[in-house]
Formats: sequence, C-alpha cells, structure tokens
Amino acid sequence: MDELRVDVAGVVAMVEAVVEFEWTWAVADVDRLCGYLGWEEPGRFGRTETQWWSRTDLAVEDSVATFRIVGDRLDAVTVSVSESGYGSSEFGASAVAELAIALEQIWDEPTDEWISARHGPGWHFGNVAVGICHGATIEVMVVNPLQHDYFSELRRWRGDLAQRIDAPDSRFPEVVSELVRADFGAWSRETVQAVCEGFSCAAPKVTETTDAARESFGYGEVGALTLTTQLSEPAADTVFRAALARCRAALGDPDLIGGGQGGFVTWVGPEHLAVMTREKYRQGRGLDLRADVTIELCLKPTVPTLRSLAEGSESEDMWEEQDAISRESNYDSSHGDVVLVERWHYRPDPDRSLPPRLANAATPIWAADDMNELAHNLHLLFESFADDLRNLPDIPEIGWAIGIYDEPGPLAHGWFTAISCDMDTFDSKGSHARPLLPEGADGRAIVAETLAALHARGSVSPRELWCEAWVPGHPNTLTGIRFGLRGDRPPPWERGPAETH
Repeated sequence: MDELRVDVAGVVAMVEAVVEFEWTWAVADVDRLCGYLGWEEPGRFGRTETQWWSRTDLAVEDSVATFRIVGDRLDAVTVSVSESGYGSSEFGASAVAELAIALEQIWDEPTDEWISARHGPGWHFGNVAVGICHGATIEVMVVNPLQHDYFSELRRWRGDLAQRIDAPDSRFPEVVSELVRADFGAWSRETVQAVCEGFSCAAPKVTETTDAARESFGYGEVGALTLTTQLSEPAADTVFRAALARCRAALGDPDLIGGGQGGFVTWVGPEHLAVMTREKYRQGRGLDLRADVTIELCLKPTVPTLRSLAEGSESEDMWEEQDAISRESNYDSSHGDVVLVERWHYRPDPDRSLPPRLANAATPIWAADDMNELAHNLHLLFESFADDLRNLPDIPEIGWAIGIYDEPGPLAHGWFTAISCDMDTFDSKGSHARPLLPEGADGRAIVAETLAALHARGSVSPRELWCEAWVPGHPNTLTGIRFGLRGDRPPPWERGPAETH
C-alpha cells in the first residue's frame, strides 16, 4: 500500500496559527478557532455537548477537527491531517517523520515524546501543546496545557510509585536475578540442586526430561526450572516490573514480547532460554471483584530447546510430571507450567533473527467465522493491551483499526498506552469518540464499544472485515497480531488453504 498523503505545508501553517491563537480554553474557543483558521462552522456529534467537529481547509480528503469538551473547558482538538485508508499501520511512520521534520525546522526538536495521553513528538508552547499522533490516520493534537501536564505528571507518578512500593514478595525479583545469572552446566540434577539450595524463598520447580528427549535433542537430566509467585494487584505489577528489570540487567533487551491470555517476555541467551510471564485471574463480582496475578520465570537450556522447537517435537510426551495440554490450534505456547493463548507479538529489534518456532502464534491456522469468535479474540487482545502495556516499558503505544473491505476508512479505531486508552467509531453521521480512561485502561469497555459499532452495521461477517495494528514510532515491530481477520500477521496466504479468505 502507498504511503499516506499528508498536506505538510498546510499542517505547518495550521500549527503556526494555533501557536499564535489567544487561547482561553473555554468552550467559546471552538467557534473562535474555526473562524480564525477559516474552517467550517462547528457542529455537535448528535446530541452530545462533549464532542464537536469542523471540516478543515487542509488539502487532504475528509480532514476533520474534533473538539473534546469536559464541563465548561475545552481539553483538546484532534485534526486528521492525512487521507483516510485501511488503517495507517506501518506505512504511516514515514508520514509522522516527515511532519516532525517540517515542524522541527521551525521550533527545533520536540520537547516531549508524548502529547497528552498519546505517544508521539510534542512541543509545549506555554499556553498550548501540539503533537503528532500515529492513528488510523495521521493526527495533529492541539492540547490544553493543563490536560497535557496532567498526563505528564501521571506518567511520572507511576514511575516513582513503582520505585517506592515495598513489594510483599520482595525476594522474588532477587531470586529471579540469581537464576538468570546462574551457571547450570550440563543441567544435571546435582548441579541444578546445588544452585537452588541457596534460595531462602520457595525453590524453583524442577522438570526432568525423559530418555527420549536426552537422546534426540541433547537435554541434560533437567529440562526446565520454573519459579512462580501469586499476588494481588497492584503488588503483582510492582514485583513483575522489578523482576523484569533484573532480567534486563542480566540478559539485555528481550528478543520477543507478547500477550493474549497473559503477557510474556522472552530472552534467547547462549546458555538458557528465559521466559517471564504474567497472567491475571479475575474472581468475584461487583464490589467483591478482585484480580490475582501469577508471575512466573521459566528457564530452559537453549541449544536442546531450540533443537526440539525446530523439529516441532517439544510436546508433553518428552517431559515427566507434566499434564496433558489442551491447545487451541497452534496459537498457544507452553512456558513451564503456564500455557498462554497468544494473540500479539512485539519484537524490540525486528532485525534480530528469531529461532524457528520460538513463538507458535506466528503461524495461525484459522480465522474467525462468526462474531462470537471475533468477540473472544477482541477480549484477549484488548484486555491484554490494557493489562500488559503498563508493565512493558518497551511498548509506548499500540494503535488498532477495524473496517469493512471496499468501504473507505475504518468502522472503529483506537489506541492503548500504559495509562489510558481511547477509541473512535464511525457511522453515517460521522466520528464518535468515547471519554478518555486515565489510570486504568479498560479493555473490556473498548471491546463492548467495538462490537456495538460492528453490530450497528447489521449482519456483518468477520470475513468481510479487515484489521490493522501498529506501534507508533516503531515500524515493523508488531510482528504478530491475531484478530482472526484479514490483515492479521502473517498475511492470509501463509495460512492453510482451507483457512485462506
């Protein structure tokens, strides 16, 4: 697909005018700004008083400005500055870079990597903040400085809090650090036992190998070590981030990050393969609803494990004391005692090669045939984005879009960050934005609104839909995405013949 077309000169002129505009951030600024910039007279979205819109004079098709109002205050103006398409995905990255370079020539380098709750180059001008966002179209955000500063403080507060909290299971990150740095030699029972005897907390679970595994792939007597703890939120998040930092200090940047039913981070080292997982279980209802989180580190010897994966033979009959695993297609992967239903993969360094079959979710063999299957996938994806991104500093934001083939633009698109999420839906009356959800991104709410937008179109089959997802500023890193729709990665022609759309 061709690059998105952006009216760069028009955007630069608009931003220059916005910076000179005399902002009061009262609701009256909506009419004043439209008149000042020569835009069409603003109108409301339906009966709501919180969303207004105006068609701009930018030289791209359907360029619309959306005004977000909270009470008697104007919070932000979002302007689509590129033509609509099937989601901007990877090919929008160069458009963002082109715009950023044009703005840097006037105002120097960005003052921030964020604009309000969104990730993207931003400039703070005192009475207004301006930034570029990579959404389903490329957008320029004009933000009330109070709103921008609120999210800046929220990000700083979360970072400080993570450092201050005295986690109840504080020994877990320390033992993780000792394990990932340990030398297990040939992975004999004696060596592994000697390493684990010095731990003051619960020792890791030892999984021994069978004679067949040793003969076929060169395993030692021990095939895996699994260290597990279970905590309630938010203590679990603190422990996970601390353990993740210890792994990063010892092993460097991870090779693969992903999620679905739970989040995982993988390192492929010369001696052992390490996988940190985080899986949340909700219990109770209403006011009694609580979430317990299981955090696990699984270590396996690298060379025999990769040999086994390459031949597709790492299965339950190769291991002792492992229950039979019920696997959903080949999306799922087993990390020690945890079997994760994987729905997305992120590679921090897309140029770094990955061993074959390291991540089973890279080769899906089915697609969603009905809306129930699609709803299941959306819950796994969006709840994972909401839960896992706040603990994964490698990923600043994930954007997504869903639409109908042969129709311009998406039906719904949105984004998730560590501290918030948002989405827009589209119908014959235009775009409809939902309120921001600061501090506690709600994946289930985003799923409900997305499904409502799809159902509003009548009897739409998942096979008529396309999807896109991307990480702004990090092209080609979201290497696996599983909506069960056209646009999944890898593309449909890499699936089996029966499943190709």
